[in-house]
Amino acid sequence: MDLERVLELAGWASTFAFVALAVIALRVYRRHGDAASKWLVVSFSVLTGGLLVSRSGLSDAVPALQVVVVLAILAFPYLLLQFTAAFVPLRPVLRVAPAVVFAVLAVWTFAVVPLPEDGRSAGDIAWLVSFLAFFGLTSLTVATRLWRAAEGEPTIARRRMRTLAIAAVLLSLGLLLAGVAAGRPGFGLVVQLTALVSTVLFGIAFLPPALLRASWRATEEDQLYRAALRLMATTSDAEVAEVLLPQVTRVVGGHGATLESVDGTLLGEFGDGTGTEPMDVTLTRTRLRVWVSPYTPFFGEDEAKLLLRLGLLADLALDRAALLAREQEARSETESVNAELEAFVYSASHDLKTPLVTILGFLDVLGDERASLSAEDTTFYLGRMRANARYMQELIGDLLELSRIGRVETTVEPVDLAEVLTEIEEGLGAVHPDVRLVVQDELPTVLANRTRTRQLFANLVENAARYGGRPDVTVRVGANASDAGCELRVVDDGVGVPEEHRERVFGVFERLSTDERGTGIGLAICRKIVAELGGDIRFVDGGDGGADVRITLPEELLVDRPGVRTGGGGD
Repeated sequence: MDLERVLELAGWASTFAFVALAVIALRVYRRHGDAASKWLVVSFSVLTGGLLVSRSGLSDAVPALQVVVVLAILAFPYLLLQFTAAFVPLRPVLRVAPAVVFAVLAVWTFAVVPLPEDGRSAGDIAWLVSFLAFFGLTSLTVATRLWRAAEGEPTIARRRMRTLAIAAVLLSLGLLLAGVAAGRPGFGLVVQLTALVSTVLFGIAFLPPALLRASWRATEEDQLYRAALRLMATTSDAEVAEVLLPQVTRVVGGHGATLESVDGTLLGEFGDGTGTEPMDVTLTRTRLRVWVSPYTPFFGEDEAKLLLRLGLLADLALDRAALLAREQEARSETESVNAELEAFVYSASHDLKTPLVTILGFLDVLGDERASLSAEDTTFYLGRMRANARYMQELIGDLLELSRIGRVETTVEPVDLAEVLTEIEEGLGAVHPDVRLVVQDELPTVLANRTRTRQLFANLVENAARYGGRPDVTVRVGANASDAGCELRVVDDGVGVPEEHRERVFGVFERLSTDERGTGIGLAICRKIVAELGGDIRFVDGGDGGADVRITLPEELLVDRPGVRTGGGGD
């Protein structure tokens, strides 16, 4: 096979290779649809069109088409320069100078092409030198921009960008050889082989083979494996973010990253994303956002997949952390309940044992000394035994009542608190005739169980009457609006509750004085009723020395609240 035949085959091979590149560029455009891929399609479509016209012989048959071929080749590096500008805008000098030179050369091309076959004038040579210089310098500018930009990119993106830079320089070198060694068959073969190699490199840059990608990705895969191991050892949202975000930033060559829950809560952040583009991965529990370079979305498809895998691992790690947190919370609640149960059993056994010991003691006296006891002594002992038995009955009844709250299902209905207080006031005179109950404000209507609500206020009024320090205590009930919903006040003018005991008295069997009557369970029942409503009950400083109880109820329980004041506390 002679050299000319080899040259022709090599020429057709390189031409079809550029056709394949144009097809690849079109696929890239369909996948990305951005400005960079658009310039890529235009670049290789123009160059491929010119080469097909030249290779088919149409330019020989129609000399004017030689201008089209030359302009297609001349435009290629300029269009590639616009491709790089789609990522990072060109400096003014690079934006203006190539455009002006390209326009001048395009006009000049119409004057000199087709070139004469029998010899070239000084003007033709000057045009050829200018043509090659423009092609070479523009290609070198493209290669330099890509090479430098690849410095901070992850492995695959960096190697793709630098492969593209080498391909641009190699194509420029082939064209330079073609211009310098025109008419020399040996050099022509070198030119065709150079063009063919450059097309292979372009193809690798745009669509790397799977094996090559796997080879390039080996380092990131190892980092991903290490990150997965560390993520599986995390126990909180903060630890997940601390492990994940630096790793994510390194994998995609980013500048910073954040991890958010799906409701927008920031779980952690790393680095600084100022001035760069965000890449988001939204998953079931989280949204992972990484600020990357402008080149990453185009050259970093593999990194985007790694990012998704890391995001999925983060989801699993956050699920695991949530389970651990719930387990810890459940364990703490169980320990707290056990401690409370232990204290309750101790108190209950002590309080139940006291009247029982008293009863047994009087029974022993009656059994051993009944012959010597007078009727009055016997009546006294029997009365004391009856009183202790009734006290034990009250204790058992209150304990049963406390256990039912929250365990036995109750009917919820709109309850007018003013009506409830009126009922309590009507029954108050029989037990505490000198106690006054005053409703200061119009009280709200709430969604609650009527029996429990009456029990709540009855216990509070009874508590004020019993421990107020004098028989003529006045109890005032009012209501204030609050941020949470509504705050109810039950205030008396008695002796009050010392600050150091205001929390303790809500405990079971807790009484400020052993001389006072009562089981010590009333306030515990009140707190449990309010807790079942989702509210809070507490003693505050009454100011005038009396007891001041505040009950906070959530907004969703309020059916109507006429006359509820918007001020603070008070009476």
